[in-house]
Amino acid sequence: MMSMATATRHRALLVMHALADWGAPEIADYDVFLENLSRDLHHERELRLWEALACSYSVVCTSHELSTEQKRSLLRLLLAATFGRAEHTAAEALGAEVAARAIDHFGDCLRLARGEVVIGEGVLRGLVSRDSEAPDQADGQLGD
Repeated sequence: MMSMATATRHRALLVMHALADWGAPEIADYDVFLENLSRDLHHERELRLWEALACSYSVVCTSHELSTEQKRSLLRLLLAATFGRAEHTAAEALGAEVAARAIDHFGDCLRLARGEVVIGEGVLRGLVSRDSEAPDQADGQLGD
């Protein structure tokens, strides 16, 4: 496995903790998750995608009382969204309102993940827009 920075390994661990109740082997096993991440040509971009997914998953799970099966449906919905696909069965299991909120939140997280440039280390991190089509990120407004 390719050597990864400690900060990257910690971020991967946070993703795993956020998605712990899903129980998928590729997410539940830290070493397997890191191995899969290291094989990605753009592992930083891939990790940001997983962080966006984990953030949305956590926010929706905390905002709504979801059963274990609904949490699995939520993750399926978000995973499908990473490929630009709709997961209708998962959306039905969650209900239209929860599914719509999850997709909206995930879209916001993806925009932040694509525009983030790490400035400094530790607590000195900031968001800088790298895309001229995302002016709200440059002025500090993070959306609703």
